[in-house]
Amino acid sequence: MTTKNTFVHINIGSNSNKEKNIAKAIELLQNKFENIKFSKIYKSKAVGFEGEDFFNVGVNLSTTIPAIDLAEILKNIEDEIGRTRNKPKFSDREIDLDIIFYGDKIIKEMNIPRDDILKYQFVLTPFMEIALL
Repeated sequence: MTTKNTFVHINIGSNSNKEKNIAKAIELLQNKFENIKFSKIYKSKAVGFEGEDFFNVGVNLSTTIPAIDLAEILKNIEDEIGRTRNKPKFSDREIDLDIIFYGDKIIKEMNIPRDDILKYQFVLTPFMEIALL
């Protein structure tokens, strides 16, 4: 039995050493996946706290990796880049990699599809840019 590829959209965000951290996240994703599409970089104000502006990049890829395993891969990439996990939710981020869509799946315990897409333009705009490619 062959496993079907699933369309995935990920959002990369950073407001701490953002150029370096976004570039590293892109490099690590390219090392793990083929046929990736990236949006341009979008700049947005910090939400929920006073901080440096964020850079966000949308990522489209296709994979057979289950959502839970993909989330672990993204967590490992964040850790490799130096993500600090003991900070408040609304605080500076070295790097943040979020699964926004995983095919047409609704996975409530993983917040997929991610409800941020309905709340924040910095999630919706990169998705819309590359969804139209």
